Amino acid sequence: MDPTAYLKRIGAPKRVNSDVRDAVQDLMRWLDCGGSAPDWRTSERGTARFQRYAPSTFKRYCDSLTAVKAAAPTELAPALSALHAQCVSTGWPIRFASDLDHDALAIGSMLPREPFAWCLRTDGTHIARVRDLRATGQLTMRMVANAFGAENCRFYVWDGSSLQTADDAESADAQLAVLAERRYEVRSHRACSLIPHRVATEGRGEILAAEWALKYGEPFIVTDTWSK
Repeated sequence: MDPTAYLKRIGAPKRVNSDVRDAVQDLMRWLDCGGSAPDWRTSERGTARFQRYAPSTFKRYCDSLTAVKAAAPTELAPALSALHAQCVSTGWPIRFASDLDHDALAIGSMLPREPFAWCLRTDGTHIARVRDLRATGQLTMRMVANAFGAENCRFYVWDGSSLQTADDAESADAQLAVLAERRYEVRSHRACSLIPHRVATEGRGEILAAEWALKYGEPFIVTDTWSK
């Protein structure tokens, strides 16, 4: 199989490094001859082709793109689908595309509508969760920009329902911090003139709900909007 045709068929980026294209071609020939991908990764040919690339990186990237294109929307977490779509549209990442696998694992451990900040680079990705903003030494988008150079990064924030573009690393961290302050919603059981209020912690929400119950003579409930 022609690797150029294969990459085009699955919608891979047009700007593919020649080393990666040659590696994909070698891998295809290896598989056509009855070899296995794990054997090829450790072979002399595979090692030579991927001197600058982690073994199987681009093939895993191609496979993940193929899976995303073939899967029904309901079969993928909306957040993960949005990240993949952004990678496809930019043609990034090329080198450490397996970072998308780590992103999938991170998203899989989150609540359904939990927000997070995300950085997309030519050679990788990074996710920062709300809890990272509150812990000393944990990953933030500002740390990513300092480490890799802001000019080499694009920053985004998943707000629980869509992927929003951030102007820079500081904006991404700030947007995530705002979303963190609005996690719990306090509202009445029935429709009323009061606009639901958002707070950062469940404890603060419970206090506010109790105060409003006494003030307005009706019960109020606290809802975790990230779990919806």
